[in-house]
Amino acid sequence: MDNHEFNKIIEDLSREKYRRVQSFDDPDGSKFWIKSTEKLSIKHILKGNPRKALTREINAEDVLRRIGFQSSKIVFHSRKNIVFADAGLTLEEIFREKKLLQK
Repeated sequence: MDNHEFNKIIEDLSREKYRRVQSFDDPDGSKFWIKSTEKLSIKHILKGNPRKALTREINAEDVLRRIGFQSSKIVFHSRKNIVFADAGLTLEEIFREKKLLQK
């Protein structure tokens, strides 16, 4: 898929009820996850700028890949969204499986 196709899918999904994280399948059956910026609210006085949070996440994914951790491949990003290829288990599930995180 190219950037135009990702933008179109994001635009179509954004017409629905706001969800920060949502998935979609492409015609080939590949699964992708879209993470959008959080809606700006009073909590961001302490939490920080939602758009900068996406940049931090892109950088964190890059660090994880460089140290050999299997993380989701970022296939598209903009100022408001990141699109990841599905990589199976989430980080939380991996940590729980390895008993690094308690429920």
